[in-house]
Amino acid sequence: MLLCRGAFASEKALADFIDGRSSEFSKTFACGDLCAVSASGDGRLSEVLGDADRIVVAACESRAVEALLRAAGVSETALAALEAVNVRGGSKCVAAPSAGISGGSDGLEILDAAPGAPSWFPVIDYSRCSSCGACADFCLFGVYATENDGGVVVSNPGGCKDRCPACAKICPKGAIVFPKFESSPINGGDIAGDVAGRSIAAPLTDLAADDLHAALAARRAKARGKGLYKK
Repeated sequence: MLLCRGAFASEKALADFIDGRSSEFSKTFACGDLCAVSASGDGRLSEVLGDADRIVVAACESRAVEALLRAAGVSETALAALEAVNVRGGSKCVAAPSAGISGGSDGLEILDAAPGAPSWFPVIDYSRCSSCGACADFCLFGVYATENDGGVVVSNPGGCKDRCPACAKICPKGAIVFPKFESSPINGGDIAGDVAGRSIAAPLTDLAADDLHAALAARRAKARGKGLYKK
């Protein structure tokens, strides 16, 4: 079992969850912030989850959890055993120090994120991604990279602007997930009214002023590279 402290409303809620379910598992791991541990890039999530025949992760929306674990290198075999429990509900998710984690389980182990690991960044739901590249074209901060086969990856999570979800708002398939975002579907929740073949990207008029500024700057930069814009 793996627990994300940042998703729980309080220390008591976390302790109660540990006390109520730790007996089901031979090992219980907890971290201050699952996003930061995923972005650490040190392979620890893959190591601790890789040989489990049942994995319960208490954190946020299931699409977000699966995308975070996949980004951290957890195998598809291990992901097939995943049960994601959304303990966040409608509450805000805040990165929390792992030093504050406590509970009644003697087998509780702490997973610390690497120093400086980012906690706000996108992950990709590849079950929805069509490799259109809209996110990579839109982002001003070099968060995405396009691979030789045309696939898109989050190559620089630390480059993401804090609290900016604009790339998720323009994704036509709803494949871009920000686990800490406040609402669905950007936080990984269900996509209401999803229709096959229909774009669910937000019109630019639905974006915040900062998002619009970023969109226009991205377009100017793209045009500048083609010799269409000079200033």
